[in-house]
Amino acid sequence: MGRWTNYEEDADRLPEGIQRTGYDDQTARYQFRDRDGNTYLGPPHEEYGALTLVGRGSRAPSPNAIISDRPGAFASGGCIRSVAMQRD
Repeated sequence: MGRWTNYEEDADRLPEGIQRTGYDDQTARYQFRDRDGNTYLGPPHEEYGALTLVGRGSRAPSPNAIISDRPGAFASGGCIRSVAMQRD
């Protein structure tokens, strides 16, 4: 049986400004939104992983501005990385 820790909550596992907003049970993917209104999808059947940009918000800065501001938060191809924690 695994142990629960406070590091399993969204605030500790997602990049700053990203919030989980929903779940699509047909595709088994979580939806996320950043503070600029951009919409992302997570990988199928996973709570966390590389997020893929699927929609731009009205106040969204250019992708290059985002990547240069927080380069460590992005995987190649403009996907956002969330922190993966190993479970016991």
